[in-house]
Amino acid sequence: MTPLPVETATDARWDFAYDDEWFLPLPTARDLASDGGVEAWVDAAVERYASRSTLTDGDLDAIRLTAQGLAGLAGNAATQLWFIPRGVYSDVLVEITVADAEALDERAVLEEIATLPDSAASELIQLETDSHGNGFLLRRTSAVVVDGVARPIANWTVMLRAGEWVIMIEAMGSTLESFALMEEHILRVIDGITLPA
Repeated sequence: MTPLPVETATDARWDFAYDDEWFLPLPTARDLASDGGVEAWVDAAVERYASRSTLTDGDLDAIRLTAQGLAGLAGNAATQLWFIPRGVYSDVLVEITVADAEALDERAVLEEIATLPDSAASELIQLETDSHGNGFLLRRTSAVVVDGVARPIANWTVMLRAGEWVIMIEAMGSTLESFALMEEHILRVIDGITLPA
């Protein structure tokens, strides 16, 4: 597991380690403010992806566009990862946030997610972990229209309560094969979180 510094707006310090065989962190605000900013991160991300698979020029163009789009989402959560399986194109984004449980109404979040107007199908699964409390995994499908064609988007939200902390993990992507592969890694993502003492 590779440690990843977590930048938060609060004093609560939590840590995260991820498997760099499967994930690539999105840039932080500091990364984006450095020399080269977004383009430097995009170039490095495309190079990383390309070093792991044989890609055509078309594949590289698609990965570059995806990296640019994901870089535009940087900063939406404390930790953001691009799921990058070998040999398979992926646009799957995973966002991880740890918050003080008293500052978050878990039931209101669940109700809001479950009633999103673009969600077509959903499945709520109870989730129990050995080290990060209990909660749920909400799987849902929505769609986005691209060039007049509806394109399915897989979404899921994990919410766990561990003592005074709530862990929220959100994932979304239109590459359903990659999304299915990513789901196999959810428990490892959860295990990579070290909560504040």
